[in-house]
Amino acid sequence: MQVDQSAKCAHAPCQCLAGSGSAWCSTHCEDAAAGDRRAAGAGCGCGHPGCTSADEVPASAIGGG
Repeated sequence: MQVDQSAKCAHAPCQCLAGSGSAWCSTHCEDAAAGDRRAAGAGCGCGHPGCTSADEVPASAIGGG
């Protein structure tokens, strides 16, 4: 029997899948979930394509134009 290893990132607003062997998709989400004020804010902000919460964050906040 094969076990599904994919799981949603533990950062509540994030819609990404967590990395292999991790609860997070990125250090951004890990810091935000831990209460790191540098990463805190509305929405997710991880910047991964396909993260529905990324649309709530200005591109300038995630390194885009």
